[in-house]
Amino acid sequence: MGRKDSISSGDLTDTHYYILLSLMTPMHGYAVMQKVEDLTEGHVVMALDLSTQ
Repeated sequence: MGRKDSISSGDLTDTHYYILLSLMTPMHGYAVMQKVEDLTEGHVVMALDLSTQ
């Protein structure tokens, strides 16, 4: 499901879930990105997409 569809339907994506899960411990920014990657054993990798800039 694409980003637009998940937002309009209110669905919680895997990435959103892991971000919220990582925030059980106070952190921000790069630490959240690393925690998500650790929690998912590398299956979910968050990165800034500069190709749309």
